[in-house]
Amino acid sequence: MQGDNSGNHHEKSPDDLMKSLGASTWAFMHTVAAQYPVKPSLSQQQQMRQLINGIARFYPCSYCAHDFRHSIRSHPVQVDNREKLSVWVCERHNEVNEKLGKPVVSCDRIWEKWGAHLPKIQDNIGSRNDLDDEEDNNNELLEDDGDNYDDEDDDDDVLPDDCDFCEKTMGKERFLEMKKMLSRKK
Repeated sequence: MQGDNSGNHHEKSPDDLMKSLGASTWAFMHTVAAQYPVKPSLSQQQQMRQLINGIARFYPCSYCAHDFRHSIRSHPVQVDNREKLSVWVCERHNEVNEKLGKPVVSCDRIWEKWGAHLPKIQDNIGSRNDLDDEEDNNNELLEDDGDNYDDEDDDDDVLPDDCDFCEKTMGKERFLEMKKMLSRKK
């Protein structure tokens, strides 16, 4: 029935939305890292840096995004190969879990937990490097150094005082509690 939201599975409580956003983002990042090439091209390395930096810039929780940008500055994204990227993601995830008082996990062979042992589409279509060379020739947007997080519009020395998204999804009190926990480890 049109307009009837009673069966809408996309509606979530604010608590559920915040929990699922964090868990989904980490699952996405771990899975992408596990499927990252063992020998990535320079283009793939640059694109992965851009993806991670994009998450750090556009994550809906401004406080979490700020914290992640600082982590990237302190620990630049490791894009040399699947193992290094997977361990890097795991270490960043553990860093956040420590701040939030959650358990940490071993990063030893973490990529296997997230499906690296499964055949990948790119393995079945031959060398991705051929495709990447063509993309590199046609895409001038990849011409930045991308080694470290840097955004001239960003004033990351100033911690956000509030986050509308966080307050709407988890409430002001829970947001302030999360902010306090994340601030502890700086």
